Amino acid sequence: MKQVIMLARLICLILVIHTFSIKVAADDVKPRYTIYDREASYYNNSLNNLSYPVKLLLLTLEVGKTKFGDYDTKILTTPYPKTRVIHFVKSQNNAIIWSTTAKKLEEELSAVYVPIIKGILGYRVFLIRSEEQARFDSITKLAELRQFTIGQGKAWNDNAILRHNGFTVIGAEANGLVNMLLAKRFDIYSRGIHEPWIELKAGIKMSIENNLMLNYPLPIYFFVNSANKDLHQRLTWGLEHIIKTGQFDQLFKNHPIYSEAMNKINFHKRKSFTLINPNLSPQTKALLKKDKYWLK
Repeated sequence: MKQVIMLARLICLILVIHTFSIKVAADDVKPRYTIYDREASYYNNSLNNLSYPVKLLLLTLEVGKTKFGDYDTKILTTPYPKTRVIHFVKSQNNAIIWSTTAKKLEEELSAVYVPIIKGILGYRVFLIRSEEQARFDSITKLAELRQFTIGQGKAWNDNAILRHNGFTVIGAEANGLVNMLLAKRFDIYSRGIHEPWIELKAGIKMSIENNLMLNYPLPIYFFVNSANKDLHQRLTWGLEHIIKTGQFDQLFKNHPIYSEAMNKINFHKRKSFTLINPNLSPQTKALLKKDKYWLK
């Protein structure tokens, strides 16, 4: 009888040790987040020169270590089409991407509702043919600006916004838009205020229009798999934390995406026309009232 009792106690002890070992092993497993940077080549990414979204994301993950634990990251930079990237996030539980938002995308993936570049993409300036600045100098009303055709990437979210506000939009492959502008296929190539500098190359008879700007809400969010509530919570907490501590604004204002662009285009001196974005979710509309998220 004593032997049976001792054997039972030994089995219980083994089970306790085994259960504890499993728990320790599980606790030691760090989540590995796959960061998909499909525009890495656009920003000349390298280990020493990461794009702004990657820097912001790594900072966001890092400040959450004490609350959410350690982690690993893997950065993918293959320039797949956006539809394939969305499918990638749906199939990978720990994947993270960023994109301009739209209702449909927010239905497919889980958006982290903090605009990561403070809405800067919704401030649009115009690439024009260098000799045609005079055509724009006398414009004071939106109706006058609508007389000009606008070139855009055919899959860009801006197209629906511009058409909703009465503009004629010519959609095409993004890598052909400069040549189309120069060939007079349209009048204006609309770009975010941080974007046109890459396309202004020596010898090309194209310039940034001097006086005008469009403004519409077009935030970029981080997106994750809808099933990964822990990752969504971690990113939301981390972003709100660095906004509160000032680290968000410090990174943003010290990065060329903000500082150089704002100075070069004379942001506060331009005539700005505000447009309606008809494709905003209720969650995004609610954010428009919170100044801490937006460029001012």
